[in-house]
Amino acid sequence: MGDILRKYHVVEKSLGMPEFRPGSAADVVKSLIVDLKKWREQDGVDPLANRQVLVAYRVLSAYLRKHKALDYDTSDIFGDFELDVELVSVPGGVKPYKDEGNRDWEELVPMLRARASLRTYDQERLPTSDVLESIAQTAIKAPSVCNRQTGRLHVFTGDLVQEILKFQTGNRGFGHQVPVLFVVTVDLRFFLSRTERNQPFVDGGLFALQTVLGIQGEGMGSVCLNWCVSHESDERLREIAKIPDYEKVIMLIGCGYPHAEALSPVSARHSGADILTVHDSSGDL
Repeated sequence: MGDILRKYHVVEKSLGMPEFRPGSAADVVKSLIVDLKKWREQDGVDPLANRQVLVAYRVLSAYLRKHKALDYDTSDIFGDFELDVELVSVPGGVKPYKDEGNRDWEELVPMLRARASLRTYDQERLPTSDVLESIAQTAIKAPSVCNRQTGRLHVFTGDLVQEILKFQTGNRGFGHQVPVLFVVTVDLRFFLSRTERNQPFVDGGLFALQTVLGIQGEGMGSVCLNWCVSHESDERLREIAKIPDYEKVIMLIGCGYPHAEALSPVSARHSGADILTVHDSSGDL
């Protein structure tokens, strides 16, 4: 599945290039078709039950339509491959670049700059399952290499929160009152070689940040908890939380609704000018 995701995203990118070249990404399209045929031939598997497979079909359909509009022959690319799910209602291909919601962008920057760690929670209020799903829906929009979407969220409440936090070393003094705990992981099955050995942490970090922003967008606060632990602690967490071997634990995030008297450290930051280096060869900046 990782290869299917990676390849259809390459095709999507080719469709969105500022100067589209007919026949571009043809080798990738051919390879993707081979993968989809193999997927379709699996015993006991509904080839169209997986959403990402449907998206791949949709992308190929967009690719084919683009070339038909340009009167470009793609028979040597598609061969005998049948695009038999033309009417499937899943997104795929390209779209106009624009804001897709009624967001007040003037409020976005203040919200981002207002983020602070929360360690004192309202113990009487827990997020609903709809709120948790909304956070996950925000998190999955984080960028990932080749759109592989490897981030995963495991959420815990009740006694399991304290069982897990026993193995995390940065929650002393407040961990006992964390009502909701996310364990952020990355699915390693989608990475292809040793050259990508650092990518799970990059993708996982972006995914974790998007999760934090999703939590904040739901009116809650969060505290990021590192996962710099021994192998034994990592294995213990996996056992308690039932996290499979192919998922890499990136970090933990405690969250909840703020207590009416909650305080947060100022955590003064450097100024933007202190951390910014502009490399300008044009002389315009």
